[in-house]
Amino acid sequence: GHDLLKYDPHQIIKLGIARSFQNLELFDNMTVLNNLMVAQHLKIKPIDTPIFGGVLSFFSDMLSLAPTRKVEKEAVAESMRILDFLGIKGIESLFVSILPYGTRKLVELARALITKPKLLLLDEPAAGLNNKETKELTILLKRIRDELGITLLVVEHDMGLVMDISEYIYVLSFGKQISEGTPKQVQNDPAVIEAYLGAEEEE
Repeated sequence: GHDLLKYDPHQIIKLGIARSFQNLELFDNMTVLNNLMVAQHLKIKPIDTPIFGGVLSFFSDMLSLAPTRKVEKEAVAESMRILDFLGIKGIESLFVSILPYGTRKLVELARALITKPKLLLLDEPAAGLNNKETKELTILLKRIRDELGITLLVVEHDMGLVMDISEYIYVLSFGKQISEGTPKQVQNDPAVIEAYLGAEEEE
């Protein structure tokens, strides 16, 4: 295993791990596309050498020979593919600041997916969403899991979403683990019922 506390963010990404935040960490003064391009910056950084520094990058760009040109086009295409997968293609030229909250959450998810993770960490992805948006998110998370083959580790209070997307669940109450198991096992656990539904009153 790896102690992730010892790694910088770009090193964690290279390990195949991405995350989305409960409090959005997008660049509001940038377009959706630019937010996704920033997330791919490790792939599109310009050529640099100890001898020529940025000179080689500058002249190769001027001559349209820079390998970064091709990589940048691929990054744009990948951004559009992810937006299409999430059902929000068409907003790429809009500034994040003018988007509804639910759409901004999807852009945050897109920014995590654009790094092509093997493991995606989601911190309360349904927080702040209405019922319709939560149902749509549930469908998307299932598609991410099943179609993209990405493992999801989700911290979430919406039990409907948790039960729908999870294969295995750990239940915490006041910071203490009180149950674990499949959705059916957890749903029928007396400790979970008492903690989240309240103990039934005795007749």
